[in-house]
Amino acid sequence: MLFIILVSVLPFARNHDILAGIVRDTFEFNFANFIKHERSYLNVTALVSHFVEGEENCVKKCKDNKACLSINMAAQPNANALHWCGLLSTDKYNESMKFISNNESSIHYSIQSPCAGGACLHGGTCYPSYEDGDFRCACPPVYVGKACEKACSAPLGMEDGRIPDSLLQASSIWANSSDYSPAYGRLNMVQDPISYLYAAWSAYSNQVGQYLQIGLGKPNIITRVGTQGRAEPYSQWITRYTIQYLPEGSDVWTSYLENGVVKQFQGNSDGSTVVINTLDPNIKTTTVRIVAQAWHNHVSLRAELYGCAPP
Repeated sequence: MLFIILVSVLPFARNHDILAGIVRDTFEFNFANFIKHERSYLNVTALVSHFVEGEENCVKKCKDNKACLSINMAAQPNANALHWCGLLSTDKYNESMKFISNNESSIHYSIQSPCAGGACLHGGTCYPSYEDGDFRCACPPVYVGKACEKACSAPLGMEDGRIPDSLLQASSIWANSSDYSPAYGRLNMVQDPISYLYAAWSAYSNQVGQYLQIGLGKPNIITRVGTQGRAEPYSQWITRYTIQYLPEGSDVWTSYLENGVVKQFQGNSDGSTVVINTLDPNIKTTTVRIVAQAWHNHVSLRAELYGCAPP
């Protein structure tokens, strides 16, 4: 059920009534749509509570409180014919896990939101902006776009050669030989069947911090990283690694963090299996380094980056 309150406005008040949400400005509150949810409540602490005669009065209390974004109200009046009315400083879109829809004693009123109707696709979380009737989406890591509408997990060109050799660098190269250069650090790189060369990038020495650097030429969103060891008969691979990247417009290397700590990614356990790690959140960058932290026998690597161009 849609419950509407219209409040007369001053002649010079701005016209906000086209917005799908509550609007308050410096002149006067203009317009609000409230959606009634029977047998429901939002399980959060009330900002303030009142006893009122009915739903119109409860909604007016919310209208008059600039911090109010939704309402819990008792379904039945008390002995004095008054309903308990709780004003809430959040809503069911921001606190979706706390929205309870099977309680006979309560009614919930939510302000008609830009997030109503599934504004964010592919499981994205919607956050409304009532001030301008807009919304933003927190997207799953492999989707981008205003409404999480764009899949962003395509290979970016290591394996198929779209990323040229000129954009590949490394901290060092085994024996300083081009046979082990970063040009061979491409996913599924095939070795020479006679010499067994060209099978991967291999570092000069086994040290924490050896890296394969992949340039993209322009900013891209990176959502996944795939790694592979050196092809048989060699048993060489990286077992743990970190990621460094250059944010767009910056020349300062940044470490990829998780909960404020440098993220250690699980690497490989053989020379052929591709291990893909998802970056959550994803990053926007022009250049990525895969930095060895632990290895088996020798620091050797083949790799691919996955993502997309910014929307």
